[in-house]
Amino acid sequence: MTDSLHAAIRRAIELAPCSARQLALEADIDPSLLARMASGDRTVTAATAAKLEHALRRWAERSIEAAEGIRRANNPRR
Repeated sequence: MTDSLHAAIRRAIELAPCSARQLALEADIDPSLLARMASGDRTVTAATAAKLEHALRRWAERSIEAAEGIRRANNPRR
């Protein structure tokens, strides 16, 4: 794993709107594997990185959808 990918994974875990365990489960990755990747004990494959990326994007989409629902309910005339 490149240093930049390792740093990106660590940063994603820090910024995720959930625990690292929940992120791993959402990405269909074993939580202990994610912990080992974050610590640098395991390398990450392109497929695993893609799973993490897709999990975070799904959360972002759901969060935007939820925020829009709140906005519409709070401002029904818009």
